[in-house]
Formats: sequence, C-alpha cells, structure tokens
Amino acid sequence: MDIIQQNATIFITLAIIFGLYMTWGIGANDVANVMGTSVGSGAITVRTAIIIAAIFEFAGAAIAGGHVTQTIRKGIIDPAPITNNPEIMERDVRTSSVIPSISVPISSSAPRFLMESR
Repeated sequence: MDIIQQNATIFITLAIIFGLYMTWGIGANDVANVMGTSVGSGAITVRTAIIIAAIFEFAGAAIAGGHVTQTIRKGIIDPAPITNNPEIMERDVRTSSVIPSISVPISSSAPRFLMESR
C-alpha cells in the first residue's frame, strides 16, 4: 500500500498515457473497419473519413460511454474481492490498460504485414 501512495502521481500518469494510447488504437481499428471500403472505393477521401470518424467516435463515447461503464461496474466485474486490496486492484487496472495498448495496434497491423510478405 505504501508504494502506491508514494508513487501515486507516476501511476496516474502512466494510467492516463496507456489509457489514451489504448483508446487511440481501438478507435483507429474501428475507423479502419468502417471507413476502409469507402476510402478504398474512392467514395470519400481519407481526410473526409477522418473528419467523419472523429465526429462520430466522440459522439459515441459521449453518448454511450456512461452505459458501458455502468455495465462493466455492475454487470461484469465483482469488486468485492479487490475492495480491501489496493495492490491487486492497481495490478489489474495496469494489466487491463497495458495489454490492449500493445495488442490492438499489433493485431490491427498484422494483416498488412502478412499481405506485404507475399
């Protein structure tokens, strides 16, 4: 518990960095899936796709983000086992932020690398 209190600023900073990187990766993956065919067919430009995606990604997060958080808080995770164990909670939060931050960009770019190797 002492190490968490002594390094709280570092932990919060890292959580913000990895959280922003994770949301950027997930958002980019979603946009690529949705806009890929429109841009690829020439129906819209990449710039237009980015503008449309920015508007609707932000709107989706602002409108539905609270519902997602409520589902996770009340419906998926039981917080009772970690309520009195901040070390375990910190480790779990760190893990759930770092792993997607690394795996989503890698998995999103893997098909491109496989296509280039042929």
